[in-house]
Amino acid sequence: MSLSILFSTLFVGSMSYLIIYIIYQRFLHPLAKYPGPFLASLTDLWQVSEFLSLKQPYNLTALHEKYGQFVRYGPDKISTTAEDAIPIIYQKGGRMFPKTEFYDAYGSHIPNIFGMRDELKHSIRRRHMSYSFSASSVKKMESLLDENIKILNQKLRRYAESGEVVDLKKLFKFYTIDIIGELAFGRSFAVQETGDESRVPPVVEHSLLAAVTGAWPAMTFRLKRWLPKVPSRALRRLFEGRAAVAKLAATCVRERLAAVRDAKGFDDGAAAPQRKDLLTSLILAKDPDTGERLSQIDLEAEAFGFIIAGTHTTSATTSLLFYHLLEAPEIMAKCVAEIDFQLPPLDVDKPAYAVAEVEAALPFLRKCVKENFRDTPVFTMPLARRVLAPEGVTIGGEHIPFGTSIAVCNHAFHHNLVVWGDDHNTFDPDRWDQPDTAARGRFLMHFGLGGRQCIGKTLAQTNIYKLTSTLLREFAFDYARVDGGKAGNQGEKKDASLGRLPDMASVGISDLEHPLLVRVRRRVRTNAQLAKRVKDLEAELLSAYASSTRPLGPATEQSNSHDESAVDLLAATAFDESPKQDIGNFGPSSNHAIFKTTASVLTRTLPILCRSSGHNIALPSSSSLNQQESDVSKRLLEPSLRHRPMNPGPNNLFISSTDEYLNSLVSHFFETQGPVFPYVDKTLLGLNENHSILSLFQNTSNARRALLNIICAQAALSKSSPDAEVFYRRTLVLLDGLPLRGSSLQLVQALLLLCSFQQNTQRSLASWTYHAIAVKASFQMGLHAPTLYDEKDVRNCEILRRVWLGVIIQDSAFSMALGRPRLISPLYTRMPHNQVSLLNLNDNVVYFYQLGELTKVRASIMEAIEERHFGSSQNTTIHEILYQRLQQISKLEHWEKNLPPAMAMVTSAEMAIWSPPSYGDNRFRILLTIHYYITVLLINRPVLDWIAEYELGQDVFHPYTGEISIALGNDLTTAKELDSIISCIAKKCPGFFDHNAIWWTCNYYTFTAALHLFTILLASYFQSEAAVLHRLADPVEVRKAVVSSLRTLESIDRGSLMSQKGRHCLQRFLHVLETVAPHKASAPDDIGYNDPTLTSTFDDMVAQLIAQPAYDFTFQSSQLGFLDSDMDFPDPAFGGQQLF
Repeated sequence: MSLSILFSTLFVGSMSYLIIYIIYQRFLHPLAKYPGPFLASLTDLWQVSEFLSLKQPYNLTALHEKYGQFVRYGPDKISTTAEDAIPIIYQKGGRMFPKTEFYDAYGSHIPNIFGMRDELKHSIRRRHMSYSFSASSVKKMESLLDENIKILNQKLRRYAESGEVVDLKKLFKFYTIDIIGELAFGRSFAVQETGDESRVPPVVEHSLLAAVTGAWPAMTFRLKRWLPKVPSRALRRLFEGRAAVAKLAATCVRERLAAVRDAKGFDDGAAAPQRKDLLTSLILAKDPDTGERLSQIDLEAEAFGFIIAGTHTTSATTSLLFYHLLEAPEIMAKCVAEIDFQLPPLDVDKPAYAVAEVEAALPFLRKCVKENFRDTPVFTMPLARRVLAPEGVTIGGEHIPFGTSIAVCNHAFHHNLVVWGDDHNTFDPDRWDQPDTAARGRFLMHFGLGGRQCIGKTLAQTNIYKLTSTLLREFAFDYARVDGGKAGNQGEKKDASLGRLPDMASVGISDLEHPLLVRVRRRVRTNAQLAKRVKDLEAELLSAYASSTRPLGPATEQSNSHDESAVDLLAATAFDESPKQDIGNFGPSSNHAIFKTTASVLTRTLPILCRSSGHNIALPSSSSLNQQESDVSKRLLEPSLRHRPMNPGPNNLFISSTDEYLNSLVSHFFETQGPVFPYVDKTLLGLNENHSILSLFQNTSNARRALLNIICAQAALSKSSPDAEVFYRRTLVLLDGLPLRGSSLQLVQALLLLCSFQQNTQRSLASWTYHAIAVKASFQMGLHAPTLYDEKDVRNCEILRRVWLGVIIQDSAFSMALGRPRLISPLYTRMPHNQVSLLNLNDNVVYFYQLGELTKVRASIMEAIEERHFGSSQNTTIHEILYQRLQQISKLEHWEKNLPPAMAMVTSAEMAIWSPPSYGDNRFRILLTIHYYITVLLINRPVLDWIAEYELGQDVFHPYTGEISIALGNDLTTAKELDSIISCIAKKCPGFFDHNAIWWTCNYYTFTAALHLFTILLASYFQSEAAVLHRLADPVEVRKAVVSSLRTLESIDRGSLMSQKGRHCLQRFLHVLETVAPHKASAPDDIGYNDPTLTSTFDDMVAQLIAQPAYDFTFQSSQLGFLDSDMDFPDPAFGGQQLF
């Protein structure tokens, strides 16, 4: 009786508890208001069942489609697709959003970097490992990747010869397994060569086991102990496989440690072992602060993590990419055409393309890869974080309480129609050309975000880019038909294949559910085909030459066409300790030099700011920071379509060349840009409406034809016509070897206009080459010799003067911007125009000569800068710097004082109230004002350099404090005014930039102004009664000026890579200042900064936001499509069309 009562009591009590628990969880729990499955609100077993179904992320996506941006998928778990969750949780969250217990299930005996939940330990481990996974380190491992791609190529060739059906999904898995084995364990699994699947580690099974046990955190550790004892053959095999991988990792670590010790790899003075792989790099890695190396057990844990984390994600991503390309043959064809056009053929000595080549030449393929990451991300487990802020957090307008596990599932977020639109299921690479979509690219989480971002991102992307580009170059792929259907999707008919996601399965990592069966064909041509093609091309060339009325010069050489960058892409490697390409020197007056100084000063002064702000944190050394290469440097910065230099294919080289069209372009040029280039005279060229341009230039020289074409290119550019690029390419063809060896007035004129066009279409480095040729041709003509101007033909002499002045002005502009010596000696800049009276000249000519006078002032400034950096005055004192500044300011004031009334300077205040036509009426005043303020910045630059190098952080009184403050105050005012003027143009009359060929100058020097303002801001943080900046503006006001200049730069950069990188880096610098000294200036919310690499520890932040920007600003851009392939078309006659 008593036992019955006991059981009854227990039953009633249990039922009561269960009912109370259900009522609480469903109606009283803080998360009760969020919708979701009934069982999910009661127990984590619902989530376990979802993982076991292999459809967890897709079911969760469906729940979000049903319930909205919040879904409760566990008793204390919330999933969200709110856009603002990304920066709050993953980019800025840090220690307030640590990883949850879910991650305890991952890893071997101890946590690896992925499973570590302790933020401090994770930060230390990431510092140990960051260099091993950096871009420069991965580049050293490319040979290992090439060897395995070679094996895969050989295998595919055999399939192509036999006609067998091949499973690409399996081949990619085998390839990735072997690669990770080489890099992580120092030995290949040889799965590709043997085809033995028993050699494949149980990666998928391990991921599933970890996801299932991690989804039930209350039982995770018990399950780890109990499951191996369950009498299940499948479970036993799984745990035995994991143990085998762990044992293999331990064995390889011991062997490699012994090899490194034998090679004396632990001795700092000894040479490192020859083999370049991840394991060796990790063994040799030191903590930047303590100098300690990873222990053997830590090395074993990370080696185990490599094989688990690296294989499935990379192979699955590549499989899904090829699935999308197979589903959209037109997209695949576009990728193939781009590879064929942009990259050279592969050969025995070069089995695969280098990742630098792919990143620098294949923009469409990169968009396909990015769209693949969005449409079918493989890292699909909910990225759970625990809310530790006592007050909770607000996301998507909803309050999430303390202690909640909040997560974003990549698949659900990437298919949120509110964020990505109704076509979110459509694989559309061109969506990334849309500015709104491109801006959201920073929220893609295919590799995670923030300080927890996948450390192997660079390696994974390198694999994907190399593998895809190489295979598409070598092979053609077609779906294999099985029983009348496509093997890749189990024979299902797809009426709208681009709008339907593939069938996938997920174990926390997603992959195609079915094999990807294809047939392979080799694309390599036979010798007979190649010989026939050569004969065809020879016949076409003969036909083209025969159809011309006179012989053309030899075809332009093509070998160096890829060395010219349309957006200074190559200049982006200037600060690498070992630049990947030789891009030349950037001297002390260049933005590169200013930026480098700014980054260095910020790093040096941060400890002082930390102490003054109450931070007691030891910062990493500069040398260690330089190794902290972050993946953010490779973020995509897509240029605007309108101003992107395009590489037209053969079908795009032909345009309407009627007299009516050409006359309209010529007239437009002389109405818009022409007045800014008064060295080109329409009448002297014989251009008027009564003559046919086509007939007039039918039998003239190539130099004159080139001049006509570049005139049309300039006009088409100002009209935003795509024909500008074709006219530009024609110009290059006409300026072949023979004309460039000679000299003529038309040649120099054409080269001057060509340089201007290149600068204003983001080809400034290429323009340096043509400028040098223009200088050579000018000297060859004798334009520098006074005797040339003794002719009686006054008009001709006047044009010669203007042409020579144009060369001098251009030489000065290059010298200032690139920091390089002038090509023209000061002896020859004493212009013959000194005797010219300005009284009866048109305003445009007066402007031009006044700009020439200003160039003289600039020449003296540059001479002083060069002397200080390269001459006998390298140890110039501040007294000498200030004295030289006063002399230069005096010369500039004299120039300004002697300006004619029609050229009087303008102010931003009056420009702000002008209507757009007023900008055209005052164009020359505006242009001279811009050049004036650029000159003032150049004059003040040495003072800023001296302050940055010697005074920041020195709290001692200086005898020249007052003079320095005046100089910096003048620089502050100048930079703000220049920014305001350019901002007014951008807002009220944006066409002004192209109509006056001034875009490049404004874009470049807006960034210069931003750099000056930031240096002043940094200096103002140290102002005190004894500091050099006594009575300078408040940091809040200076900071507003910095933000304003960055906004102006963003509004006019037209996708310029250097401008985007520079702006992004200065935003990061501002963030650093706000972090270490928040009381100095206002909050950073207004700078639009959402960096995906923000970390939770201060030392990580410094590494990524100070030293890293210097690398980021100058790293290879990954902006594919910016290289100037100006000469990559077949023949100078464009297939027989006469060049006019």
